[in-house]
Amino acid sequence: MDVKKKLRERIKDFSKSEFNSDFDSLKHDQRSDVLLKFYIKEIHNKFKTEITSDEIEIGLVDGKNDLSIDFIHKDDNVVTIIQAKYRGTTIANEEDKNIIDFKQVINRLIENEFVPNKKLKEMLSDVDLDNDQFNMIFITTAPISGHGLIECNQEPIYSQRIQDIGDRVTYTFLDEKGLNSELTNAIAMSTGFNEETFELYAYDSPGSGRKILNVNVNDRKQCILAVEYTQLVNAHSKIKDNLFNLNIRNFIGNTFQNKNIKKTIEKDAKNFYFFNNGISCLANELTVDDKLGKVTVKGLQVINGAQTVKSLVLNHKRISPTEKPVVLVRITEIAESYSKERTFIDSVTRFNNSQNVVKISDFRSNDAIQIDIQKKFASINLPGTTKNVTYLRKRTDEVGKRTNEIIKFEDFCKALHAYMIDPIEFSSSTSYLFDEKGGYSKIFGDGKKVDDYILDDEFEKRAAIWWLVKAFSEQIIKDRKEADEITKNALQGRWLIIYASRILLERFLGDPYKPISKHYKSGWIFGKGKVGLWYSELYETAKQSVIYLYKNDQQNLKGFLHRNWLRSHTTAEKIRVYCSSAPINVIKDSPSKD
Repeated sequence: MDVKKKLRERIKDFSKSEFNSDFDSLKHDQRSDVLLKFYIKEIHNKFKTEITSDEIEIGLVDGKNDLSIDFIHKDDNVVTIIQAKYRGTTIANEEDKNIIDFKQVINRLIENEFVPNKKLKEMLSDVDLDNDQFNMIFITTAPISGHGLIECNQEPIYSQRIQDIGDRVTYTFLDEKGLNSELTNAIAMSTGFNEETFELYAYDSPGSGRKILNVNVNDRKQCILAVEYTQLVNAHSKIKDNLFNLNIRNFIGNTFQNKNIKKTIEKDAKNFYFFNNGISCLANELTVDDKLGKVTVKGLQVINGAQTVKSLVLNHKRISPTEKPVVLVRITEIAESYSKERTFIDSVTRFNNSQNVVKISDFRSNDAIQIDIQKKFASINLPGTTKNVTYLRKRTDEVGKRTNEIIKFEDFCKALHAYMIDPIEFSSSTSYLFDEKGGYSKIFGDGKKVDDYILDDEFEKRAAIWWLVKAFSEQIIKDRKEADEITKNALQGRWLIIYASRILLERFLGDPYKPISKHYKSGWIFGKGKVGLWYSELYETAKQSVIYLYKNDQQNLKGFLHRNWLRSHTTAEKIRVYCSSAPINVIKDSPSKD
């Protein structure tokens, strides 16, 4: 992305590239819809657990009786609720009533006094008000100021029916300025590690001065010091969220923890040092000046404590000038470049974050087997083209040449699990997908232990699965554009169609891998040539099987819910039985080449 382009320009580019539509010609509601999708894909997904295109479509609930909710998504026990308002440049301010109304969403859900529309009702059926955490996000391209800004900073008064609900809800309000800032942070996350030099001065303790503890363990320099919060805020203002490129979780952490940090900042800043665990950092270069009580660092990276730093950044204007929070900082020098000390850095980062329960994909992205897979993908081309393949293990990895075929680690894992294991288990649980005792060891090991490397034949299977999933997914998008409403809904079950294709190959050919493995790097294009036509026939049979079952259940099942059907193990079992025994088209063995 062109760094100099501002938010509105980027949204227009996004509308053209993602939906092939001229943004200026869209209706008001459609513009807000584009803003919402832009925010999720270009900002939210850079910092937090990724929401895929499929999940975005399922989670869109905007319309009559949407209770001021445009989008809702649940992953593990975290519910993200977003409302988006695209405003023209002539709008002076976002209306206060819209902000107030959004802050009452949780109370409306608790009191259950309003009747949600059908789609929202389906999404809410999976929400647990007594235990889930709620990430409430209001975005607008109009300025938020005056009474609106005051309202944003005030905690809502919650219904007393659920006593602790306020501890599990976090609100984020972003106007155009805030969105531009977040976009800048997102871009910074993708530009690699910073090489800026910072000077940090130890806290000037009355009676003892500026003290720095120097430690040398296994020939690694480390220092520990206390610093005033302003030094961390200034460091962040200089390089934005590039400060957290090595941090596994960035600022996605526990809602309750973030709120407690904020509460301490606002009400007991002078005791912040005693109530906070401090932050852990790495640096390329570390120089200590004991006389001045100064540490000079190059390439500073916060590997644990992003929540602490970001909370200070977001709330520093509320801190009284007489109460300056002090933070404990530990810095370890990485003498070589970050890339050369990858193994050590990964270990330090992982163990410094081990207290976090949610294991997002970044925990696994540096596993030896992922590095091996990356190398193997780099040695082949996209089928049917001369495009190189780039396997992105981390969300912050450099994409490489724009002409490359990009495979994202999380997408790859979902594709493998849907085909090899089942299409349901990971649908609302990122932690399961990347848990070594969960889905991760099933797709990259023996179900109990993860392999250190991948054998050639095992890589060929997985590469072939990816090309199948890629081709089928692209065709599903095309088919949805021309389908009736019921068929469109059925085609949201992308992973169900992928799973159905595997069952069909198992039924007719006895092996779901061998027929496709022979094409793992050979040139084939969906629907063209002998090989492409074979994949097209497999796709059509799998697709029609899922559509048939969807329509049948919608007509005959009492209390049928679209979203629940897409995520039900019962649905997957019906697909398995149907594709294993129903009188449908016979799938013949795939041709070796055109």
